[in-house]
Amino acid sequence: MSEILVFFTQTNILEFKLPELKTLAKLSSVPLTLNENSHDKKNPFLVLDLQSEDDAKRLMKRTVLMRSMYELWASAKTHDDLYSQLAKCPHHLKAQYVQRPDGTFRVKVDAFGKKLQDPDRQDRLDKILGILPFEGKVKLNNPDQSFHLLELYGQAGSKTPDKPLRVYFGRWLMDGQRDQIRHYHLQKRQYIGNTSMDSCLSLLMANQAMVTENALVCDPFVGTGSLLVAAAGCGAYVTGTDIDYNVLHGKGKSSRYNQIWKGPDENIRSNLRQYGLEHCYLDVMQADFSKCIWREQPLFDAIITDPPYGIRESTRKIGSDKNNLVNHEQYTVDNIPQHPCLELVANSEQPLSVHVSRRLITMRKHLDYEEARESELQATVSDDHYTESFRYRYFHSAGVPEQKAKADARDEQDPLDRERKVQS
Repeated sequence: MSEILVFFTQTNILEFKLPELKTLAKLSSVPLTLNENSHDKKNPFLVLDLQSEDDAKRLMKRTVLMRSMYELWASAKTHDDLYSQLAKCPHHLKAQYVQRPDGTFRVKVDAFGKKLQDPDRQDRLDKILGILPFEGKVKLNNPDQSFHLLELYGQAGSKTPDKPLRVYFGRWLMDGQRDQIRHYHLQKRQYIGNTSMDSCLSLLMANQAMVTENALVCDPFVGTGSLLVAAAGCGAYVTGTDIDYNVLHGKGKSSRYNQIWKGPDENIRSNLRQYGLEHCYLDVMQADFSKCIWREQPLFDAIITDPPYGIRESTRKIGSDKNNLVNHEQYTVDNIPQHPCLELVANSEQPLSVHVSRRLITMRKHLDYEEARESELQATVSDDHYTESFRYRYFHSAGVPEQKAKADARDEQDPLDRERKVQS
């Protein structure tokens, strides 16, 4: 059993990091015991007990929220206690990683929540080098072994204490897949829209859905296909539906700056082709999610989607009355839809503004539909907290009702509204 230090990236999706860790542990068959209640979600560090270094590396192969993992050698509240622990470092660790004349190494000092001055960094380095008798050559780029002193001073924006809250020392094992976020970044994407899901959340949702190679994945609100790109990047075959013909086929006005109309190569297929994933693209269809088009039989391995909120783009529904659309005035757990065939795995919040946030709900199918129907179990959702539409309250709570009026007027000019009613 090895103590492993996880260094999470700090974003506005703090609640997502432990669910992703648990999902990746299950996906990679890594035994993991985790007490979520004992961990401060704002703390970027987490200590895990894993069976081997290989288990740690398997967890890092797909993660987008774990920045790095380290084999933990020492952890303390003060530098002096940390140095005392390092002085008692087990002989097998020194023999394997420190006393290697033919190897290369480096020691780095990093602080979270505070900027260290160069003299302070050098003082820490000198003390560590005086305790651990490194025998190899120093190599700053791509050494055989990289050792890190990590200091926690608190959260960004909070008052910085003079002394660190916690200090860690460990041997670097592996970085996460943050480079995939840059690889799939929307700024480089062939085809985007006003509501295209950013690459980080798209990859995270693919992880939460446990998308694997050769799986069949559907997005019923496919839009410009951001979630399809992420799922295809995991090796899955992808398809989707959307009610908007123009979005599906890349027609109409462009969302890009200084570009009026969409180009001929701006469509969902071109996004998959851009990343060499066109072989995973089955096709997309124009359909209304409220009207079931699929056979009543098992079909998809995963469904991942980002339903419309009616803010940047209005929500639409074929043949419906606008008074039927309701959204919750205040979130409660009762607002989460329940289905007898599905069990809740994770419920994570992402703040979008002072007044608004959205949630990533992960559910797992644990009962066949036929079994549920024979047992006369019903899908339910509480509407006790649903009043006005979310879109209406979003604009009026901000004190700018004229924005909603302008949005309504813009919607009335949409050619699609000649055939469909707009939900607002």
